[in-house]
Amino acid sequence: MKDLRISVIMATYNAEKTVEKTIKSIITQTYKNIEFIIIDGGSKDKTIEIIKKYHKYISYWVTEKDNGIYDALNKGIERASGEYIYILGADDFFCDNNIIENVVNNLDDSIDVLSGSVFLMQFNMKKLFNNYSKEIKNNLDEEDLINILLPPHQGLFVKSNIMKKYLFDIKYKLRADFKFELIMLTSNFNIKFVNFPIAFYSVEGISNRKTIEMIEETINILKELKYISVDYNRKHKKEKLIKTCIKNFLINLKLWKYSLYLRGWKKC
Repeated sequence: MKDLRISVIMATYNAEKTVEKTIKSIITQTYKNIEFIIIDGGSKDKTIEIIKKYHKYISYWVTEKDNGIYDALNKGIERASGEYIYILGADDFFCDNNIIENVVNNLDDSIDVLSGSVFLMQFNMKKLFNNYSKEIKNNLDEEDLINILLPPHQGLFVKSNIMKKYLFDIKYKLRADFKFELIMLTSNFNIKFVNFPIAFYSVEGISNRKTIEMIEETINILKELKYISVDYNRKHKKEKLIKTCIKNFLINLKLWKYSLYLRGWKKC
C-alpha cells in the first residue's frame, strides 16, 4: 500500500539515557510517510532538551503531567491521523532502517493488525520473541490464560480505528496493553503474521520490576473480560501465584535454564 501513513507514538518520562537512540531509529527510516508523535509526562531531566534537538522531524510533541504511561499513549492515539498506529517505548528501537517500509509492503486494506517478532533486551543480552499469538486457542484453561505470552506491542501495527475504539484502560497501571491485546487477538480481526523482527524491546522498565503486581493485574483483567471465574483466587493457592511470578521473572531475566526447573511445578 503506497503512501500509507503510519503514526508512530512514543511516551517519555525522564528518558534522557535512551530516548535519543529511539528517536534516531524512527527518523532514519527509509519510509517517509510517518507521523511521529511524542507525549512527555513532564520530564525533569534532559529528555525535553533532546526532543527539541529533533523537533523538525517530530509531527507533534507535548510535555505535560499525565496519569501514567497508558494515559500518555491514549493522548497520542487520539491525536494520530495515520491509517495504522505503532507504539515504541522510549528505550526501544527498530531493528533496522527498513522496518516500516517492509511493514507497509506487507499491508493491504483487509489487514487489521500486522504482528512481527521482537528482540527482548536485558543486561546486554537479547532473545527473539516470535509471534506466539498464532498458538492462541479457544480451549485455554484458567492456568493457561494466566501464563499466556502475548506479543509485545513493539511487534504490532494496528489499524487506527481499532486503537481509537478500544484505547488503553488507564485503571491498569502495568498491564493495560495486555487487556488491549487480549481483546484484539480474541476478536474477529484479520491479523497478518510476518517472519521478520520489528524492534528491540527493553525489558528493564517498571512493569518488569513489579512482577507480582503484574500477575495480579492480569488476573483482574481476565476476570473483567470473563475469561476466568471471579473466584479464581480462592480456588488457587497463593503459593502457585508466587511460583508463577518467580518463573516469569526468571524468564524476563533470560535465565532460561533455571526457569526450566520451574516447569515441573504442578497445577494446584
